[in-house]
Amino acid sequence: MFLYGCSSPEIQLSQQEKAFADSLKEEYECEVEMKHDNDAIGGNKTNGTLSLTLKNIKGLNVCKKDSAELKEFSREIVGTLIPVLSHKSNYASVVLEFYKSENPGKNERMICDRFIIVSTRDTSKASVELWY
Repeated sequence: MFLYGCSSPEIQLSQQEKAFADSLKEEYECEVEMKHDNDAIGGNKTNGTLSLTLKNIKGLNVCKKDSAELKEFSREIVGTLIPVLSHKSNYASVVLEFYKSENPGKNERMICDRFIIVSTRDTSKASVELWY
């Protein structure tokens, strides 16, 4: 059974957004995943949340960073993202996920996972969403 209207087409990243993700990947030597809020863009909403995941950042132990340090780091990343962000008008925030694991692959085990939300309208506003 297919329910019409329940899915939005996936919005692809622009070339600038791909270049931004690649620059994060190179600078922090980590896996980076960035996804648009398909529902917000497809529905021309203004309350969307862009998803940005940085996994296993080399040289930065996110498990040992306190929330104030990660919020500041997140604000800096979002501040550099906003100028290249397509569909700016559809976003109210960016959720950054900092994920640390060991044994990536088949026996991967999560060590910690941190979620920070930063406003796209005022990057000084950041909050901890999940912390484990």
